[in-house]
Amino acid sequence: MGNYQAIYRLSDFYTLFYFKYVQANNSLDEQWWSKHFNSHSVESWQGQTFELVCMTHVDAIKQKLGIAGIATEVSAWRYVPKSDSEKGAQIDMVISRADRVINLCEMKFALGKRFFLFPLYIRKFPYDIYSEDLKGGPYGTHKDLHN
Repeated sequence: MGNYQAIYRLSDFYTLFYFKYVQANNSLDEQWWSKHFNSHSVESWQGQTFELVCMTHVDAIKQKLGIAGIATEVSAWRYVPKSDSEKGAQIDMVISRADRVINLCEMKFALGKRFFLFPLYIRKFPYDIYSEDLKGGPYGTHKDLHN
């Protein structure tokens, strides 16, 4: 099916946790979790798990976006640079809608703090470069992008 690279994601929450923190942890320290709760590794795992929670609750997200009645295909997307001069990109959730619109969703896990998408953050994604890649391929053609 073309030159597209598939993205496979393990989706069992316990198995993800087990591989990351139980199987790999040779420590017998009973306080390991409370000592490492604020580590970069745990924060990264929380963010990845939050993305997975969002992917398993697409119906609720569509309801909040006001598009629950529209047929959709939902996936993640990434652009792998073809050269050192290019930058890669990733979109956590792409909602390709039957009404020829694509919603781009960024998931952020922020424990105890609010996360705001400031215009500068939104402008970091170079839509002009990647929009043709998003519109083509598995997402169909001639759709408007909404973030």
